[in-house]
Amino acid sequence: MLALLLVAATVGACGGAGRAARPEHLPGAQGGEQPTDRPPALVLRTPSGGVELPAWSYCYSRQAGGRTLASCGDGGPPWSPPRLDTDGSASFTSPEEDWQFVAEFRPVVKTKVSACRARLRTPVEHEADRYVIPALGPAGVWDVDVSGHSRTEVGNDLITTFRWATSTDSDVVPPARALVGFQNPPSEGVRQGAYGPTVSLEGLFPEPSAAAATLTVTARDGQTQSFTMKRDEEQCPVDGLVTFGNRTAADERDLDGEAPFTYQLEVVLDAATYVGTATWPDDLESPGSSDVLVTPWEPPLPTGIVER
Repeated sequence: MLALLLVAATVGACGGAGRAARPEHLPGAQGGEQPTDRPPALVLRTPSGGVELPAWSYCYSRQAGGRTLASCGDGGPPWSPPRLDTDGSASFTSPEEDWQFVAEFRPVVKTKVSACRARLRTPVEHEADRYVIPALGPAGVWDVDVSGHSRTEVGNDLITTFRWATSTDSDVVPPARALVGFQNPPSEGVRQGAYGPTVSLEGLFPEPSAAAATLTVTARDGQTQSFTMKRDEEQCPVDGLVTFGNRTAADERDLDGEAPFTYQLEVVLDAATYVGTATWPDDLESPGSSDVLVTPWEPPLPTGIVER
């Protein structure tokens, strides 16, 4: 049975939906020796040598002497993160071999509307002994949040930050993303009430003035249910993020059926229609997450670089 999801659609939260509450609160670290129950720091490559990037938000566990050492910590990005001045790409190393990373670029602007400036996001490629981040967007100063998770140890994740100054515009266009979320992942079992779902479209440039969405979920036996999604009110007018919700009543029931579940998302942006598909659980965004990454799209979602 399909139980529905209600999650925040913003980028930058550490880990996926369904993670246990963190047992401690730690401020953003600036360097120094890391406790053994925290993830090892990433090492940013700079012209003057390697610079440690300790995690400021994480969950991490490992085996030591027959015991499991585990902890979680929440903090925030440092006010003055390590800085890199270069064009083209940035790179870092990690002692963890099974991790996957993404990078989100936040423009450094000293205005009250800085939170509403465009954010750009890209996967991080693993090349030989290092991870490589391509420059995105126009020349300027960006804070780059690097988030990663283990592909084998569910629940191990981190976020760290460095500051990147570029002098030339990038010709790399970050891909748009679409995520569908549910309160709990689709499952067979006791029938539950329906709350949700939510949909987020990230990286839309230019951002549409009008948007609508319909989500259709189909179980393995062919049972279907459609949800007409309502666009949420935006806090930022030009951040490339469009979110939708569905206020299903608590006493309504969601789709009975067996996995896998196929998602079809039909989105209308400024009178142009885009259709994306995905399957639960094959297309979960990451281990431990309930969010499904919807891809491919026909035609591709509109994306591009915007001038700041």
